[in-house]
Amino acid sequence: RAYLPSGTYRVTPSLAEQAFRQANQSVTVGPDQVSVNFVGTVGTYTLSGTVKDAANQPLSGVTVTLSDPTDPTDRTATTDAAGAYSFDSAPAGAYTVTSTLAEYTFTPAAQPVTVGPDKTDVNFTGTTNTYTVSGTVKDAAGAPLAGVAVTLADGTNRTDTTDAAGI
Repeated sequence: RAYLPSGTYRVTPSLAEQAFRQANQSVTVGPDQVSVNFVGTVGTYTLSGTVKDAANQPLSGVTVTLSDPTDPTDRTATTDAAGAYSFDSAPAGAYTVTSTLAEYTFTPAAQPVTVGPDKTDVNFTGTTNTYTVSGTVKDAAGAPLAGVAVTLADGTNRTDTTDAAGI
């Protein structure tokens, strides 16, 4: 509301992170004008990135999660064959982005991101989880056996030899 002398004015609304259907209105005052209304909608942005493996190859099928601390409902996207993902229509704000895929660990584990404007470089690198197989080889009396070839058959057949402790 403003108290103005008679005349013609241009009324323009403005608020951070709001888009108005009508950018402005021309108003002639004298008499009063009471129906100078505007409708604003929250501005939205795109958050996107890629997920690649340690050899810089794209990882498809990765679940990327966009978490908003003010909203208990997380949004998810899945990477495509190029390792790309995107969240469209994200309202401006602070988020945390994480990636998950069975048998992978991601770097960084989580990324804090502020959207508004668009963010197009929220990238992750996945490393295949590795595990160990260990044990001891002993004879029937319980004494360690050295020099025993132990083979792990997985298509590439890996062989190791026990030491003096049977390990």
